[in-house]
Amino acid sequence: MTAAYKLIRSRRRSLALIVNPDTTLTIRAPLHLALRDIERFLAAKADWIASKQAEARTRHLPTLRKFVPGELFYVFGNLHPLEIDNAARGLVFDNAFRLAPPSLPRARELIQRWYQKQARRLIPARIEAFARQFGLEYTKIRITSARTRWGSCTSRNVLSFSWRLVMAPPIIMDYVILHELAHTVEHNHSPRFWARVAAMMPDYEHHRKWLKRHGQHLDLDRLPHGELPPH
Repeated sequence: MTAAYKLIRSRRRSLALIVNPDTTLTIRAPLHLALRDIERFLAAKADWIASKQAEARTRHLPTLRKFVPGELFYVFGNLHPLEIDNAARGLVFDNAFRLAPPSLPRARELIQRWYQKQARRLIPARIEAFARQFGLEYTKIRITSARTRWGSCTSRNVLSFSWRLVMAPPIIMDYVILHELAHTVEHNHSPRFWARVAAMMPDYEHHRKWLKRHGQHLDLDRLPHGELPPH
């Protein structure tokens, strides 16, 4: 029996299989690859899938947030607390998320809005700077609430980025931006694509690995494990 999975088709050249932290499967496949070939690939990876799902089930999952004073949140890779401030109006960030007591029931909503505002302010500015520096062009920028996809680029060079990147160290945000800008020229993950990324960010592989290992912790609804590892 073939395992259930989510199938995402795009203009990629090869198959990619992802075991998500909740043990579900995602397959990224070329647009026209036959379903039988995808199923054959999945069956060949059955032992690997079972092993990775077992790891995911036994891995310690962070505790869900309650959005109460004292909880910590990642901002640009550093931890900052939620605090009560009787003088605050709405949400104020000053090395801490400060809320007046009446706003505490809306803490999650207000903090997410703050992240989104920062993303709308910072990400387009970084994209424009890099586009000018490397002579690249795009048509539009979107800020999304994607949980498992940090960025994307359409065939029309529309760039999308998750606001959760504001939680990551700035260099990680830059890596994701440069990765997607490279797709405006190379709409694939071919050697030419990675060569273009390397030309813009020679140490990109280090940041790519960091994001794969620690990106799951950049989650608004779960308490952090602690300080993020060096990047």
